[in-house]
Amino acid sequence: MLFHSKAFAIFFPCVVLAFFLTPQRRRWVVLLAASYGFYMAWNAGYAILLLLSTVIDYAVAFRVHAAETPRKRLAWAGVSLSTNLGMLAYFKYTNFFLRASADLAGLFGLDVVPAQYDIILPVGISFYTFQTLSYTIDVYRGQLEPERNLARVALYVSFFPQLVAGPIERSTQLLPQFSQRQRFDFDRAVSGLALMLLGFFKKLMIADRAARFVDVVYQDPNAQSGLSILLVSYLFAFQIYCDFSAYSDIAIGAARVLGFDLMENFRRPYFARSIPDMWRRWHVSLTTWLKDNLYMALAPKKKSAWATRRNMAIVFVSVGIWHGAEWTFVAFGFYHAALSVLSHIVMPYIAKVKENLQITGFKDTLWGLAAIALTFHLWCLSAIFFRGRSITEAFTMLQRLFTWGGPADAWSKVLVKVPEVELWIVVASIAALMMLELIQGDRDSREAAQLFPRLLRPALAAGSLVTILMFGEIGGAPFYYFQF
Repeated sequence: MLFHSKAFAIFFPCVVLAFFLTPQRRRWVVLLAASYGFYMAWNAGYAILLLLSTVIDYAVAFRVHAAETPRKRLAWAGVSLSTNLGMLAYFKYTNFFLRASADLAGLFGLDVVPAQYDIILPVGISFYTFQTLSYTIDVYRGQLEPERNLARVALYVSFFPQLVAGPIERSTQLLPQFSQRQRFDFDRAVSGLALMLLGFFKKLMIADRAARFVDVVYQDPNAQSGLSILLVSYLFAFQIYCDFSAYSDIAIGAARVLGFDLMENFRRPYFARSIPDMWRRWHVSLTTWLKDNLYMALAPKKKSAWATRRNMAIVFVSVGIWHGAEWTFVAFGFYHAALSVLSHIVMPYIAKVKENLQITGFKDTLWGLAAIALTFHLWCLSAIFFRGRSITEAFTMLQRLFTWGGPADAWSKVLVKVPEVELWIVVASIAALMMLELIQGDRDSREAAQLFPRLLRPALAAGSLVTILMFGEIGGAPFYYFQF
């Protein structure tokens, strides 16, 4: 069930109504039934895997908590890690591992044809695997007591607003909320609906429209020019941002209407001044999860610059692999690992240069704008690997981009397939979004409705809704991150 579908337009109000009309003690039944129903709308069989993962971590958490020695606690935590990551590896990486093994054999002159299995990737498995692991890890670290009510653990793992594409919630933050009393709060509901409306604007006005141009270019990369690749790289950067952050906005907003708080997942990433800064703003729930559970686990007792950079590289390569089972995503991870390590090395020297040149005031503003522009373009380069179907295709597009090669009329041919007016609608929508984020500043993106005077909000909401209904790609494509 897609957020931007007629089914969800009926489903969500019914869930809200049923939730608040049900006595507090039984509300978990409404949410759990709604969450499993929401997930089973894709494939009823997926729910079996979701339930299996939940039951395993529910049982293991008690074993971890009751273990008498650190070694036993670690062993039981290992059961959770191995089973959950094992299921993720089977469904997501089996065919990739087989292809990679064949490629490796080819380096030694062996002609191996890899077996390929028809394995369907369950929707959202990359997200809920990390979420259910968070529960066991938090119990292992003593940050949370095991939850005795299996239904509450099941609800934590399957909570429908964020089940399929995040944010990836920590058990210490979300699980206790299911034991608290939720009263309907009109202002809170309005702020949640405003955030959902912003998400629909991003998805239907920007992401799905930009995708039309991106898809045309990537259908035949060899027929493209440097100009068409450059323009589409910009468009894909906004497509992927607006598509993914739209899901987070709608999820956070829907949860807020129901009385629950989910974590902020995007913090104006295209205002970042370096690649590490970008990752502090992009998919925050994943990067903080990896920082807390991978980076910190690798941290040596004695700190060193080498260890910091090594662990940083491991985290970013893991980010790439988490996204997909293709060499393009591995390259994406290594690219960001290299840039992050390089940034860690040179940033102290850059700070000294700024100090010596006395770059302050207006000069500092110009410096910041230059840093934002550089970071955005470095991100756009990595997006070619993210979107490309193969390493060869990605390097072909990079070669065209840097040599400005290819047919001079390539972009004109793109505009034959997608009307130019579509491009201007996307550009105008992006400009409106960037203006909103500029006004937002460093304030919490979850409070978007608070940026404007109360009397002005209804008119803005009505105008946005009319704009979406008139110009949005209604009934468009699924969210991009569903494939991960």
